[in-house]
Amino acid sequence: MPGIVGCISLTGGQVSEESLSLLVKPLESAGQRIAKIDNNTAWIAVLAPTLGFDCLGVAKSSLGMAAFYGEFYGNDFKGLTGPETAQLLIDLHAVHGRDLPGKLDGSFIAFVQSPKGTLVFNDHYGSRPLFYQEVNGCLRFSPEPKSFILHGEIDWTAVGHFICIGHLISDQSYIKGVRALSPGTAIEVRANAVELFRHYDYIPCDQAAVDHGLDYYSDALSEALLEAVRKRCTHIERAIVPISGGYDSRGILACLMRLNVGRLRTVSWGTDETTPDADAAIGRTLAEHFGTEHRFLRRESESFIRDIPEMVDTVDGMTTDPAVHHNELQTMRKIRNEMGGEYLFRGDEVFGYGGEAASDAEALGRIGIHEAGDYPDTLRLFRPEFERQLAMESKEMFSKLRNECPFSDHSARKDTFYFTQRLCNYLNRASYYKMRVLEVTNPWLDKSVLAVFATAPVKYRINKALYRHTVSKMFPALAKFPMARRSSIEDWPALIRQRKDLQEFFRDHLLASESMLFDIFDRAQLKRAVEVILAGGATKSANARMLHGAKEAVRQLLPGVYSSLKGKALNYLSAGTVSPDELLFRLLVMKLWFDRYSSLHATSETALLGRS
Repeated sequence: MPGIVGCISLTGGQVSEESLSLLVKPLESAGQRIAKIDNNTAWIAVLAPTLGFDCLGVAKSSLGMAAFYGEFYGNDFKGLTGPETAQLLIDLHAVHGRDLPGKLDGSFIAFVQSPKGTLVFNDHYGSRPLFYQEVNGCLRFSPEPKSFILHGEIDWTAVGHFICIGHLISDQSYIKGVRALSPGTAIEVRANAVELFRHYDYIPCDQAAVDHGLDYYSDALSEALLEAVRKRCTHIERAIVPISGGYDSRGILACLMRLNVGRLRTVSWGTDETTPDADAAIGRTLAEHFGTEHRFLRRESESFIRDIPEMVDTVDGMTTDPAVHHNELQTMRKIRNEMGGEYLFRGDEVFGYGGEAASDAEALGRIGIHEAGDYPDTLRLFRPEFERQLAMESKEMFSKLRNECPFSDHSARKDTFYFTQRLCNYLNRASYYKMRVLEVTNPWLDKSVLAVFATAPVKYRINKALYRHTVSKMFPALAKFPMARRSSIEDWPALIRQRKDLQEFFRDHLLASESMLFDIFDRAQLKRAVEVILAGGATKSANARMLHGAKEAVRQLLPGVYSSLKGKALNYLSAGTVSPDELLFRLLVMKLWFDRYSSLHATSETALLGRS
């Protein structure tokens, strides 16, 4: 929950409602709406939080049937109810067929069937997850892999990637044969087969563009930013704008004020508002400048042990947010229950994260991912046979990832990797669990915004140069407000050392209990690493510390030498580093996920359906 769940016959045979129920049952929760639709060969359900506006709908007519979760932009959809929107999808599909997904604008996941065929598809940036599996002559799909868990087999390479990287890679899930639908992709259901096709291709920049100058592209971007925010103002009376110390949130807030949408409500959250150069304090200052109705919500680290199991279940253990941001679901509930918010603006973007890149190794490193084999200190925690298997399979996956990138410039490739990996496998999933409580929108990922960057030279993406210039030009008054130098989250290394309850919780789960997860670990190495971290020590070997120290020394003391070497020799050094507290969190999240997996897997279908 939330999302679309379905089972479609590939052979034309009858599909029972029981097949759908098996997929839906693990997702059910309080405070949700469920709408169902079927025609014997397909059963579809849509699950979403109950809000004051429609974010889901189903329809059935003589032409076919449709179901959706999300929102669509454009005059054709303006003012429609959920069922009316679903009916319009049927009508449009009957005209456009498989071209329909590329003609739509919004944030959605949809199923549609008409005389032109059957499609399941997402929006251009995959804002709402869908996992799918072909089994027993059926296509089954769900927003969460846990729907498939009763009949699943663990994908241990995915587990290894999570421990090394902190999220999954490409279209992985933890269940073999269950894949994530990539952004801008549709599944076309045909007799005895399914075909995947792209309806949107992300283009980070024009590598061959004639440079028209920064102001030329800035003028186009300013119009796109305002339009992106404007089209999302339908529910502004229920909207909350998170505000922090970065460029993105202040840009969204400033655009809303420019559009004169009325009094706005803003929110910040963190450990405190007293640290002057941190997110929460700067957020408060910006709120005062814009005259918004502002509230600060404190992150409650004391509730870590209470919060984390639900968070692990909500994100299916696919990111480290259940540990690092364990309080996020409670924060979303406060935004809804105490502030009356149902529509959250979020500042995710792909404007050009980090500096330029001179190689694929640097491009991937700048967004925080490497092949599993590049994490020697993490790999030594595994059994030797699994270490070798993981390194080999990871190398193959990353080779495929690099080969599929169509751009030659390494900075453009960096931004493509960011879109396909960081955005899809981490940021979108951070939006998704918030959708359990309210609706989330990301204006800076609007098609019109991305289209502007597709025309500009790559140099204007380095360190978000074009976006930062545009916001400064549009709103010069913002220049007096500093950028945050630190986040407002907890000092986790200090808390882990200080709090006995946390240490006991980690030891109970990682050292004193059994789990099939531990089958891939060298238990002696794992025990040693956990105890070192809990004592406040480092887990990196002396060799790794020396190599990383040498690389950083060359970077700082001899920048010219580093610049000439970074695309060559320096990329052969071990690059992957996992901080001690981050490693501890990844191990804990994975252990709790396996506890949940074992519990669900042991539950019979009869018990799951509540039958005797």
